[in-house]
Amino acid sequence: MNIEKTDKEQEIFGLETQIKDKKKELSQSWVNNNVMPGLTKFANQRHMLALRNAVVANIPLIIIGALFLIILNFPIGSGSTDLLSSILPPRLVTTFQQINRMTMGLMSFVTAFAIGSELAKSYKMDPTTGGVLTFTAFAMWVGADMLYVGLNDAGGLAGGVWAMNMANIGSKGLFVAIISGIAMYEFYRLCKKYNITIRMPSVVPKSVSNSFIILIPILIWATVVGLTRFWLGFDFINDLGKILNPIQGALTGTLPGVMLTALLITIFWMLGISGASVVGSFLRPFWTTAISANNDAFNAGLDIPYLYPEEFLQWGVWVGGSGATLGLLISALLLAKSKQIKSISKVSIIPGIFNINEPVIFGFPIMLNAFLFIPFILTPQICILVGALLMQILNVRFVATAPWTLPGPIGAILSAGVDWKAVFIPLATIGISTVCYAPFMMAYDKSLLKQELFLEGKVYNKEEHYSFLGSLSLKMKWPNKFDKTNKAKIDEVKISFDYKKITLQKQFKDKILPTNTNEKLTNKENKLKNKALQVDLQIALRNLEFEKEKALAAYRKNEKIWAVVKEQKYQNDIVKLQTEKNKFIMAESELQNKNKLKIHKKEFKNKFVEIKADFKKQKAILSTNWEKNKKDFESKIKKLDKNSPILIETKLEFSKTKLDYWTQRVELAAQLNDQKMAASEMK
Repeated sequence: MNIEKTDKEQEIFGLETQIKDKKKELSQSWVNNNVMPGLTKFANQRHMLALRNAVVANIPLIIIGALFLIILNFPIGSGSTDLLSSILPPRLVTTFQQINRMTMGLMSFVTAFAIGSELAKSYKMDPTTGGVLTFTAFAMWVGADMLYVGLNDAGGLAGGVWAMNMANIGSKGLFVAIISGIAMYEFYRLCKKYNITIRMPSVVPKSVSNSFIILIPILIWATVVGLTRFWLGFDFINDLGKILNPIQGALTGTLPGVMLTALLITIFWMLGISGASVVGSFLRPFWTTAISANNDAFNAGLDIPYLYPEEFLQWGVWVGGSGATLGLLISALLLAKSKQIKSISKVSIIPGIFNINEPVIFGFPIMLNAFLFIPFILTPQICILVGALLMQILNVRFVATAPWTLPGPIGAILSAGVDWKAVFIPLATIGISTVCYAPFMMAYDKSLLKQELFLEGKVYNKEEHYSFLGSLSLKMKWPNKFDKTNKAKIDEVKISFDYKKITLQKQFKDKILPTNTNEKLTNKENKLKNKALQVDLQIALRNLEFEKEKALAAYRKNEKIWAVVKEQKYQNDIVKLQTEKNKFIMAESELQNKNKLKIHKKEFKNKFVEIKADFKKQKAILSTNWEKNKKDFESKIKKLDKNSPILIETKLEFSKTKLDYWTQRVELAAQLNDQKMAASEMK
């Protein structure tokens, strides 16, 4: 009896494990089909993508600038002024300072050009032209001022040079570079749409044509911005800075701001979405501006304005990756007993040291994991508080950007301007995260250890073999010589085939469809059909020419050589023409499909609403039945004695009913997802 009871208890445990898997599958399905599409669409929206790529284009310059800053401030003694710059020749110090200024200090110019180039790529236009366009748009807001260098005989100002304010083309002007870049490119597209451009003839080189096509948009923009900036005195860069500085300070200068940022990133990762990509799309300009301002203040010997830039998160919190997962891996390697966690930890530890934690997020998995949800959210918050406290105690500030793939302690030292005390911040994070993750990891490990008794490993291995067929190109010469005695017959054949050619061309003209009707869609379809007809004519003419050549072959010498070479050539020509025709047929088919979609869009939308309503109805029926069954079973179990032999049978039946319910829920959700996929394909 005890053996039978143990077997049934194990069966119940197996059913409960399957139920958990079904619930997890349902949750993942909901996220994938309701949350992911919107976020993916937002992250891949052309302007957000261009913004992200444009700001990221500054990374090489920022790292180079930071490198020379680190060299100048490399400690050589125990005093605060014992730096490498104090023993270097003054001219070399000035050179290094200029390199730092002319790399990190050009951030806005680089972003302005890159954003136009990226937008041009997304619109399939010339990237260089797009970059020039947006660079000019931003440069107009920067302007230049006259710096006078002396007095004339009358006591007035004399001489001078035009100079730009370097702050405006550095991090200070970053937001204006982004706004003006996007606005200018969209204004250019508007001008192009309504033909407010100078179009050159097709014979003009493309580079010259591209230069002229942006002339009028730049002229209009320069006039409007010039009057606004220099005549009305509206300084967009400074005025926007006054608005954004409080937001910048809140996000990168306060604990609540940085804690909120970390919370959002970890929540997105829990859902299986790259939190750094989604949140970074918004905050990247703020982060870049903050570290650049810290760099400038550090160079000038001033107080560091932003205590919590992205570098604080990188080296004080994200040690091992988002969620401080290096601590999770260490605790797993030391304490885990299940095969799954042991194997994943061994594979993930090396990438984790270099802050790559996708193997952990999706391998453990952390995503939608009830055991690891709490530590993954709370551990970064604790690390932020401890890191902020250590920054104050040790007087450490993050002033430079170091490559994010460096191990935490090394990256922290470099990012803090070679301040060796910074090493304690990532080390503290590793220790705290290991302790925080350990109990939750052990609970998860215990559950996996039990599940390994029931779960079956399924290996799916499919190999596909592809073979590529190639054709040997024939390279043979054949003499094109005629027998003089057969010249009259040759002329006769030519005249006959010329008549056939004229007949074919006449038939083609009779089949041409009109393209000037009142229906735009019909005109487009007719144009494509006419192009296909034209290819048909070319194929017919090539076939006719081939027949003509065959008829003349009897009067040529070396007929066999001609047959091999010429027939291969004609066949290749026919294949090319047929391929060209297929393109027009496909284009016509696409046009017709678009028309059909337009006609049936409303009808399909109504149908989809009905499907969704039916899904909700079926879900409600399932839930109602389940709640009723659940109450009945719970009531029955309460009434039974703990030692009753019927109790284990009832629990087993309850688990089976529960599994049936969740299986039906998953199947119902899958049906709805299939309908959504069908809708996406139709769109």
